[in-house]
Amino acid sequence: MVQSKSLMASAYTGCKRYGEAETAHYDLMGALGRMGKTDLNYINSCANALVFFVASKQFDRGVELATETSENIKTLEGETFLKKEILKLCAEIFKNASEFQNYDAMLWRLLEFQPATDPEGIKTLQQIGQNRFDVGLYKEAANLWGPLHYACNDKYGENSLEATSIMKKRGDCYYRMGLIEEAYNFYRQAVERQLKGLGEKDLNYRNSVDDLCAIYVKDGQIKMVLDLIEESIRLESLYGSDLPLSKFQKMRKFATLLMNNGSYDPALNLNIRIVADVREELGNSDMLLVETYQELLEISQQTKNSTDILNFSFAVLETSKETFGDESDKALTALRAYAKCECTHGSFDVGIACYNTVIKVQRRVFGTQHIETLTSLHDMGVQYKIKQMYPEADKALSETLSMAMDTFGPRNELTLNTMSDLAGVLNKMDEKVKAEEYYKTVLEMSVDKYGKEHTKTLGALENLIEFYNINGNEQQASDARANFKN
Repeated sequence: MVQSKSLMASAYTGCKRYGEAETAHYDLMGALGRMGKTDLNYINSCANALVFFVASKQFDRGVELATETSENIKTLEGETFLKKEILKLCAEIFKNASEFQNYDAMLWRLLEFQPATDPEGIKTLQQIGQNRFDVGLYKEAANLWGPLHYACNDKYGENSLEATSIMKKRGDCYYRMGLIEEAYNFYRQAVERQLKGLGEKDLNYRNSVDDLCAIYVKDGQIKMVLDLIEESIRLESLYGSDLPLSKFQKMRKFATLLMNNGSYDPALNLNIRIVADVREELGNSDMLLVETYQELLEISQQTKNSTDILNFSFAVLETSKETFGDESDKALTALRAYAKCECTHGSFDVGIACYNTVIKVQRRVFGTQHIETLTSLHDMGVQYKIKQMYPEADKALSETLSMAMDTFGPRNELTLNTMSDLAGVLNKMDEKVKAEEYYKTVLEMSVDKYGKEHTKTLGALENLIEFYNINGNEQQASDARANFKN
């Protein structure tokens, strides 16, 4: 019977019938458990069940068994290999179930069977340190990785990958603790030692150069960043993929890193360099070129440079058309974005003409009531509203709202946004009753869709209150806020 249950558990697991496999495992453990919780056959059945939970990635369901089994093996005589394997399985389950303390305890118990100077012991100590690092205990992680670093020096050599990897981890800890100079020292030494021990061709060394560059970016040391970027590009050109794309992707990664950390000028210059090099080596139609122009547009929007915004928006449009085709969804989205840029930073008439073009093409390609078509119509209405051309805004937004309601219903995000924008237009056109009705509907639908605490719902409430206040209805504004709280 025992063998039969074991075979059933294996068969169900193989067929991915995990519910039935779990039942079979527990039936087997129940049958063997009569001999006692420390019976070797019972422990083996528990180990098989733990393997099942790990293999099927049902980590949360395996926590209870892992907790029980890790206790039961404490009194098991001998069977060192079995106990080690069970502790590894328990550690895997606790780790993936976010059971920090239990995972930590399993790793420490594993060290009872693994001297800290042996490869397995070193790996376990690394995991213990990483566990602490992952939950923000940086000082504890640094304290663990310090002795481990010296152990790796002794066992593998100070220029080895094992020792220098721990140096980088110590640098990460010190950086998170705000000890920037100490972090730099560890990272610089790790890079220098990897160059000696691994050579510049080694991928680990090249990645370490990139990691050091990323730390300098965060600290705003742009001179060091630019030097390291040049070194990284040189290494990628020599030892990376034969395709020039890998070099450009590396450059793009650094440009994005600079932009995200607010270093807009160097990010701008690097992206412009990428554009020139990509055009020379890959031609004028490439996805990488589109992405680079999009990032240049984002940088210009951050720096509020109207000329650059227009130029780069147009460049995104042209490269999208060359790369994907004039009537592709990406090209039409780029045309809509360019229309907005023209309305805001260039010629309003040119912007509206672009909106009309994109709407006309989208109606033909996607259909009149497609989300992309209606989004373009809505956006054009918003631009009319900003320009205080209220009859034109009313026409575009009313048309959008009617079709959005029919196609997507009242709780759709585009429907609610359009209704809110139209309410503002109607208020300006002195159609107060209809405007109030729309503001109330948006608030009601937002509560239903997002809940009371969501920012969109709170924004809808503020719009209604502002409407009442603008029109001198302070009491209604107060009542609206009070009713919302209730």
